[in-house]
Amino acid sequence: FTFPSGTSSNNNNFIILASGNITINREIGLGANSSVIFSAGNNITIGSSVGTSNFTNSTTYHLQGIYSAGNNFVVDGANSCPTDDLRLNIEGNVVANANLGTTGQIVLRRLLCSINNACPAFYVKHSPRLLLITPSVLRVPSFVWKEVAP
Repeated sequence: FTFPSGTSSNNNNFIILASGNITINREIGLGANSSVIFSAGNNITIGSSVGTSNFTNSTTYHLQGIYSAGNNFVVDGANSCPTDDLRLNIEGNVVANANLGTTGQIVLRRLLCSINNACPAFYVKHSPRLLLITPSVLRVPSFVWKEVAP
């Protein structure tokens, strides 16, 4: 599967399901009324080439969407100073350990050696918009139960 290149146009919704791993090696942008959900039974890995070297002025999102990993969500990089890794910005939602196992986590393998204490190597901006336009087949209804005595 190849995700469409560039920013998708409006009103496109994608759901990518994999029983194993998903690896993403390029930027993914969405139109105003578009959404994407990546759900992996095991790991989701973001390749080390996704991101920017413009650390302090970095406000552009490299990935947009909802990312749910049954085990680990891995932000790959060299993780070795003195060479800086790229900063990764995500607009959306990131879930690790969706299978409710004992080892799933967000694994950060990136360092911004030159400014590590001043700027994060990984940034996620929560996006309620993406949750609101998620296809209805994936929404779970909420119920509030109350026992009323006769």
